[in-house]
Amino acid sequence: MDEYPAEYYGGWLSSANFLDFEPHDLRRNTMWLTIATPPTDSLEKLDQMMGSFTPDGLRARYACQADGKFQIIAVWESKDHADRFFRESLGPVLARVLGPEPSGAPAVTGLEVLREFVPVS
Repeated sequence: MDEYPAEYYGGWLSSANFLDFEPHDLRRNTMWLTIATPPTDSLEKLDQMMGSFTPDGLRARYACQADGKFQIIAVWESKDHADRFFRESLGPVLARVLGPEPSGAPAVTGLEVLREFVPVS
């Protein structure tokens, strides 16, 4: 028997099944998502920054462009992983790729991932 009945999730279990998605860890999810606007307008520099290394705890990273500005969307194992990357690793990467005095720090928004729905394979 499911420890958490569908009613517990306000019907989300049946909604997810109807979409042919399988809920992943519906009870507790500690993943963290960040949306950052890097201080560059060069796709080449963006590629250098993103390709320089893979941070610990990074699950996925996507480069997008909205309103002429790049945005990096990253999915992290936890907020601690994201915080550690922004605190300890991002500065040296920016300095190496953009020079010791880049034109500003990236604007970053962090969001707790409440639910993850993974397509059923």
